[in-house]
Amino acid sequence: MVSKSPTTAQVHAANAAMVELKGITRVANGDWIKQVMGLLRPDELPEKMLAVDYRGDPDSMMVVTNLRVIFLSL
Repeated sequence: MVSKSPTTAQVHAANAAMVELKGITRVANGDWIKQVMGLLRPDELPEKMLAVDYRGDPDSMMVVTNLRVIFLSL
């Protein structure tokens, strides 16, 4: 995967979504932000981030953006 710098709008949107997130530690938040930013398209903004139990992994996250839904696992 090609590394890219997130736009200012993407960073602000991710931070706003993280404020609503419950049950994830501050340390994990940094890891989640890095994963999410590496996956976003230039015109994509995260709208919601939810801790989920995806495929038996309780440390997964669902990210809802203005373009798609992404499932992540650390």
